[in-house]
Amino acid sequence: MWEDVLFIQLNLKPSDVVKGKYDPMFALTFLKNTLSEFATPKTPIVILSHYGVDPYGRRKKKKWWGKSERSDFLETIEGYNVIAFIHGHHHGTYFYKWHGIDCFNVGSPFYNNYIEGGEWKELGDEVTEGAKAAWKSVKTF
Repeated sequence: MWEDVLFIQLNLKPSDVVKGKYDPMFALTFLKNTLSEFATPKTPIVILSHYGVDPYGRRKKKKWWGKSERSDFLETIEGYNVIAFIHGHHHGTYFYKWHGIDCFNVGSPFYNNYIEGGEWKELGDEVTEGAKAAWKSVKTF
């Protein structure tokens, strides 16, 4: 916990279902145990994972986690004060809501795109070049 906020990192996705080589390592079980031990219905909770609950992860060819897995996740957090779901995976940065929960896809500064109003936007070249220079300095650190 940080201050009064409970942060829970759930590996690939809030699920226990392994798909091919993608193993969430019992993240849903971990979530259930963490909530029962550390949270009350009023505790502000921020959940983090690699895959989000946005429509991209539900595309037929790229089903990172299925409808039943999402239902299990939603059932698990029902009655708790989940104030944000933060994830990555997509290179763009954007915000959306899922069942009333604020969801944030945190993109990489290496890429120069983001989504606004459902449309991909591009940042200026100077931002991209700055991000690439920063990434190069990190890689050589």
